[in-house]
Amino acid sequence: MNQQTPIIPLSQIIIQNHDVVTFAGLLQVVNAMGEQGMILMQFDLKPDFPDTPRDWQMKLELAFTTKRSPFAKRREEIAAKTQPPEGNKD
Repeated sequence: MNQQTPIIPLSQIIIQNHDVVTFAGLLQVVNAMGEQGMILMQFDLKPDFPDTPRDWQMKLELAFTTKRSPFAKRREEIAAKTQPPEGNKD
């Protein structure tokens, strides 16, 4: 990651989406931001919604980690891409 990769604080996401009034709505916003290519999110506060669960950080990370994210790939897929082809053993 280069030094210009923006880290977006969760508080900024909440401020910019002031119409979101539930944790479920926040999950949708974070998921959409991940799909659009946002790389890093900083948990600088706990969302103050009535439906915020105890494991809110994990749920936000899962919503953020999308199919397009390199972090979403299964270990097997990553390992298969980094292994040399079968017939190329020295």
